[in-house]
Amino acid sequence: NHIKSGFSCVYSGDTRPCDDLVGLGKGCSVLVHEATHADDMQQKAISDRHCTVEEAVGVAHRMEVGRCVLTHFSSRFEKLIPDLSK
Repeated sequence: NHIKSGFSCVYSGDTRPCDDLVGLGKGCSVLVHEATHADDMQQKAISDRHCTVEEAVGVAHRMEVGRCVLTHFSSRFEKLIPDLSK
């Protein structure tokens, strides 16, 4: 794949939905956004200052992005990561 001129990527770390991010990333090619909690855990997401999946997708829609990649990195999943050195 060749990257076209004008390609842009916006990366959002752990955050609640943010109007500033929406404005700054409007129309970007790719948005990488955390989605720490399932939609039924919105109160936990608010208290932890994270997003639910639905909130992250909502940010992507408001930004009018080309593609959205949802992520969640956590030390809680350390045991699930395979040892690739073997």
